[in-house]
Amino acid sequence: MNPISKSSLLKTASCLTLLAGVAFTSFTPVHAADSAKTEKVSASAFTQKQRAEIIKILRNELKNDPSILTDALMSLRDKADEENNAAVTKNIHENWATFMKANPQTIWGNSEASKTITAFLDPRCGYCKRMVPVLADYLKANPNVRIIERQVPLLGETSQYAVKAILAAEQQNKYKEMRDLIMKAPAVDKTKIDQFATELKLDMKRFHADLSDKKVTSEMDANIHLSRLARMEGTPYFLFGELPVPGGLSLDEMNQLTKELPNDPS
Repeated sequence: MNPISKSSLLKTASCLTLLAGVAFTSFTPVHAADSAKTEKVSASAFTQKQRAEIIKILRNELKNDPSILTDALMSLRDKADEENNAAVTKNIHENWATFMKANPQTIWGNSEASKTITAFLDPRCGYCKRMVPVLADYLKANPNVRIIERQVPLLGETSQYAVKAILAAEQQNKYKEMRDLIMKAPAVDKTKIDQFATELKLDMKRFHADLSDKKVTSEMDANIHLSRLARMEGTPYFLFGELPVPGGLSLDEMNQLTKELPNDPS
């Protein structure tokens, strides 16, 4: 039997490290299998003695340099992120017209701007609340960009009522005003939201009827559907054109991302 070379052992050890990493992550075994195919090394190709030698080298390498496992896990996560982003971009590209279909009241900035950012927000989300002034400041310096706001209820029943209230206020041309009152408040419940509607001098009978009207529920459901196409897992969540960007952003980060933001597809 020919002795296995150290380089081959290390190569296999690296592969096994990736396999080991899968056990500690939520990624599916397919990713590990793909990595093994890329390395073109199969554990079944070695004898029991060779596998024992591989495991010994792997243990020694991990003991001497624990960053190997960290790097392997990061590599797996990066690959998963790339695959997810590619899938999101494909979904957005194929459904671009639907993503761009928006009520004028939900559009920030110049509705005829050549570039678009989509912002998925939950009205009760603390990070989303902090984004509102950032988005306003951003648009002052970026008149060629518009933001389509899509309210989605992730935080339970009260968030659902809040989203419906914003969309019901939209029926009386008070979308922005209701959105601002709800999102600037430290906390809201149904009673508080109804108080906001009264403050805005909405027709309360119509407001309460619109909360369950098909126009309102359909718009909310459409936002939820688009958030799923975009594989949103939490708010705030942004689409810079077709590029998914999860989490809160600073003004500097938004400006940096804008440098790579293309014009909307024609």
